[in-house]
Amino acid sequence: MTKIDRLARSIIDLNGIIQRFKEKSVNVTFLDNNMTFGSDTENDPMQRLLFNVLGSFAEFERDMIVNRTGEGRQRALKAGKK
Repeated sequence: MTKIDRLARSIIDLNGIIQRFKEKSVNVTFLDNNMTFGSDTENDPMQRLLFNVLGSFAEFERDMIVNRTGEGRQRALKAGKK
């Protein structure tokens, strides 16, 4: 994968996907950050922390995009645009 936010929309989904990969002994490398997660890194506390922080920021960023898009739509409707 290129970026962690492209794999899932929420931290819960992201953890579920990575857990399924771990069960199949598959590792996922995010090329943007050059970080690998999966069965080889499950016992590394620092890797788990980074994974969860990056996943949380990705979810936050997505939520902010959804909020801004919704605000833009509301302003457009008030201005009489579709």
